Amino acid sequence: MTTTAFRRRRQPLAIDLVYPFSPPPPPNAVVLPNELVDYLMPLCDGPEWKIVCAVLRHQDAPSMSVTNLMKWTGIASREGCHAALTRCLAKGYLIREARGTSYVYRPNTQFALPR
Repeated sequence: MTTTAFRRRRQPLAIDLVYPFSPPPPPNAVVLPNELVDYLMPLCDGPEWKIVCAVLRHQDAPSMSVTNLMKWTGIASREGCHAALTRCLAKGYLIREARGTSYVYRPNTQFALPR
């Protein structure tokens, strides 16, 4: 009798069942380009950087209110959050789009980062 007759059959792992037939799921993370961190972060003050990061993280949200941004960034003051958002819009880091009776904010892809 050979030893192969007594080998125990390995149970398939969950990854064995999914991965060969479909690509792995996208990472559950926000990936920031190096240029953004290297050039934009030093230009922003703390609340502005928090607003930019929150907008990047929640790009797919159906709407973005100052209340949402306060919750996502931890900025406690409504006035402070609104002021930081207004500065980000004025400096061209973000753009605002009307959606129904609310707004959504998006990264300004036309913003020229210094080289």
